[in-house]
Amino acid sequence: VRGKGNLGHQPICATESMNTGMARVLGPMTKEDLAELHHWTKRRDDWAEEASALTEELATEPDEGIRKIMQADLEHARKMLKTIEMALKKIGY
Repeated sequence: VRGKGNLGHQPICATESMNTGMARVLGPMTKEDLAELHHWTKRRDDWAEEASALTEELATEPDEGIRKIMQADLEHARKMLKTIEMALKKIGY
C-alpha cells in the first residue's frame, strides 16, 4: 500500500509478508522527520521559484555585466534544486 499519510505530504509505504504476518511501514515516523521533510520541500520550491525568476529577468536584462552575474546565480539555483531533488528522490518523496 502506498499513499500519503494524514499529515499532508508524509509518505507512507506499508508492506506485509503473507508468510510471516509481519508488517513494515516506511516513511517519516517522527514529528522531527516530518518537519525536516517539509523544510527540504520548501527549500526545493524556493530554489525553483528563484530559478524561474532569474530566467525571466535574464531574458530582458540589457547590461552584460549584470547578465553574467545573473547567469551565475541561475546556475547555482539549478544546482541547488537538482541536489535537493536527488536527496528527496532517494528517500522516496
